[in-house]
Amino acid sequence: MSQFCIITGTDKPEIEIEGIELLPLDGSQELYQEVIEHYRLPTNETWVVVDKTGNTIDEIFSEASNWIASGEKLCGIRLGEIIGCLLKTKCRIITWYGSEYYDLENINNPVELIDLLYKDLPVGSGEIYFDYK
Repeated sequence: MSQFCIITGTDKPEIEIEGIELLPLDGSQELYQEVIEHYRLPTNETWVVVDKTGNTIDEIFSEASNWIASGEKLCGIRLGEIIGCLLKTKCRIITWYGSEYYDLENINNPVELIDLLYKDLPVGSGEIYFDYK
């Protein structure tokens, strides 16, 4: 299984972090399509966050889990950079593990999101579930 992250908003967020891309969904990714339908997201305004190999960002979440568990601050790791860029754009961020995208925790402000990341990442080996609006 893997950790997934999609972004939706009227404008594509600018992420200039080496090895990270936002790609439009082309309809071939069945799981992403299920999530888009479940949350009624506009397909022309939804992007998937992938690493340099075109895969999900599972490794970045796992890495964040290890770093935060060892006392590292979120702002000093790649996931923190990504979240920081996304929070500036006022986009919606949906992240889940495997096919468990139902009943995600609703987060409505940046402080709640950061608190959730610090609380859940170190105990879940990088698995985290939320819908940030």
